[in-house]
Amino acid sequence: MALLSKANTGLVFLLLVVCPIGARAADLEARAWVDRNQVAIGDTFNLYLETIYDAGLEMKPLALSDALGEFTIRDIRKIQDRVDGDRIKRIFNVVLAIFDVGKHSIP
Repeated sequence: MALLSKANTGLVFLLLVVCPIGARAADLEARAWVDRNQVAIGDTFNLYLETIYDAGLEMKPLALSDALGEFTIRDIRKIQDRVDGDRIKRIFNVVLAIFDVGKHSIP
């Protein structure tokens, strides 16, 4: 969830509520989180996407082109790929920005 408000200094800030979102299936775990509580309009911030899954699962490439609504994707990087026994852990860093005033949520 993201909230946007105008500070007394005249700067507009984006408040990102940092709450890890997670899901778990029998063979897959997923989490998402952001790295900052506030950003100014146009500043970038990081969204991290982590998956841990059984090596026997076929994972498709990360595809977020229009999936993030009003957020602009600046960059996507795979920052970690680790195999631990029969489990694979992947973490992606998605660099985002937003240029709109108001209340926003990362879909």
